[in-house]
Order: sequence, then C-alpha cells, then structure tokens
Amino acid sequence: MVNVKNQRAYLAEFIGSTLLVSAIVGSGTMGTQISRDSGVGLTLNAISVVAMLWILITTLGPISGAHFNPVVSLVMAYRKAISTTDAIIYIILQIVGAILGATLANLMFEKTLFEISKVDRSALANPAVTIGRIFTDSVVGIAPSSVLPFLFAQVVGGAIGLGLATVLKGK
Repeated sequence: MVNVKNQRAYLAEFIGSTLLVSAIVGSGTMGTQISRDSGVGLTLNAISVVAMLWILITTLGPISGAHFNPVVSLVMAYRKAISTTDAIIYIILQIVGAILGATLANLMFEKTLFEISKVDRSALANPAVTIGRIFTDSVVGIAPSSVLPFLFAQVVGGAIGLGLATVLKGK
C-alpha cells in the first residue's frame, strides 16, 4: 500500500516535470516568435527555465526532493535516500510529465499536439526532459535518433557525479 506522503511526492514529481518541460518548450517557441536573433531566444529560454526551476524546487522540493530527473532518482535510490519502488514510480511519472509538458506547450502555441521532432541535437538535458522533447518539433525539440546518445551521456554523468560526491563527502 502506498502511503499519502508518497502519493504527494509522486504528484510533485509529475507536476514538476510537466511544468519544467512546458517552460523549456514554451519559452523556446516564444523566443523564436519574438525575435529572429537566436541570442534573444536563448536568453529568454534560460531566464524562463531558471525561474521555473526556482519555483519548482522551492515549492516541491520539501515534498519530493524536486528530482525531476531520472538520473537523480536513480542516484538517490542507490544512496538509499529513497526506496527502489519510489525511484521507479518517480522515473515513470517524470517521463510521462515531461511528455505532457511538451504537448501542453505545443497546445499553448497552436502547434500540432503530438509531433515528433526532426531536430538533431548535441545539447544535454535530463533523461525525462530529453524524452519529452521528442514530442515537439520546436526549436528545442530532440529527434528520436539523438536520444540514445543523450541518455547514455546523462547516465554516465550521473555516475561521475555520484563518484565525485562520494569522494568529496567521504561516504
């Protein structure tokens, strides 16, 4: 039986992932509509995402830890900060939330609700965000063919981060 505290944490991870990807995709789309200057669009996107992350971490952090990232959830499960069951549920809800966030942003900007990105990309994001960004062909979309290298790099980065944290903290 899942307790109420866990249900609140699960909902927080789902809502957080949804709103984070909605902000990423929405601000990227808005940036291209506001200016042809990619610098303006990137600045708008960065400010929007930082502001959304601050809001989400501040409000949802006390409830779920504000992971919004499957690699973070895996590391937390490895360190026994959350259970394996919680990590699996977090990850599923993070991915579903990210997909919903991309589709909501598509809807906000009158794009096709479910569209598959054709944008080959070499930037990094967390795995849930990467998967969510498959479902928008906006400037921030990620083509499915680019996803596996992203996911691999993100897991490797998480392992390196875990190793460094373990060495620095001595645990």
